[in-house]
Amino acid sequence: MNRRISVTLLATLSLCLIITIAYSIADKKVTVKPVHASTWQIQHKNLEELESARDVGLIIEGTVTNNTNPRKIESQNSPVKYTAMLTEIKIDKIIKSDGKVVDQSKPLLILEPTYIEDNGLMPGKTEYPMFNYYKASPGNKYIFYLSWDEKQQAYWVYAGSQGRYNIDGKDQREKEIETTQENYRNLKISVLEKYRLTK
Repeated sequence: MNRRISVTLLATLSLCLIITIAYSIADKKVTVKPVHASTWQIQHKNLEELESARDVGLIIEGTVTNNTNPRKIESQNSPVKYTAMLTEIKIDKIIKSDGKVVDQSKPLLILEPTYIEDNGLMPGKTEYPMFNYYKASPGNKYIFYLSWDEKQQAYWVYAGSQGRYNIDGKDQREKEIETTQENYRNLKISVLEKYRLTK
């Protein structure tokens, strides 16, 4: 009798462990559901055009931290409400500044045009990117082209995916964009060459 209870208990514990591991793995999966057409995205033909855009007020090289939270946004130009991610960046270098006081020794909070939500009891997360922009990955280094939003009192990543370039070669999701968008790939090559960065 004791042997039967031990075998049943061991089998139950093993099954619970397998289910926990499977759920843990499945919970890391991110499903992408775009919310805006990429045709609305501002398209820049070359790096000079991007860097001289009137709305680009700050260009930084920075490392993304784990500190990120959703923020409800109401558009300045319409009553449309949506959610973006407010993400903390450790500034490694200020490349261009619009004159606003940005303390390089302190983290900078930026708005990313995407939103990630947990699927609750269902495993995984769902990301709702705008303008082909995927969430910047914590620990990775990027060049950010930022535009000031007076109402939000924060900088937005400018021009969707064209406003951020991974410079340490670790962002696997950005590599998907490079594969499918020739213009983005060419802009990234120009960014890496101009700032003498390597992947």
